[in-house]
Amino acid sequence: MKRIVVLVGLTLVIVASCKKDYTCECTRTDSSKTFPTDSSIETMNGKKKDVIEHCEKGDTTYGTITITCEAK
Repeated sequence: MKRIVVLVGLTLVIVASCKKDYTCECTRTDSSKTFPTDSSIETMNGKKKDVIEHCEKGDTTYGTITITCEAK
């Protein structure tokens, strides 16, 4: 019985730490309305935590232009 519990536990840990494909969607908006709102999507492979961290590094503001990124 202990072996089954250990095997199930190890399987869950391995599956939870697997790399998967996630998308990072970035949206550019311009508060002055000079440029239209635009979106881009990038597919990333990795652990969810790492992908979210990398994706959110894309959040920036340049004058009236704001870029926000969200991992999905």
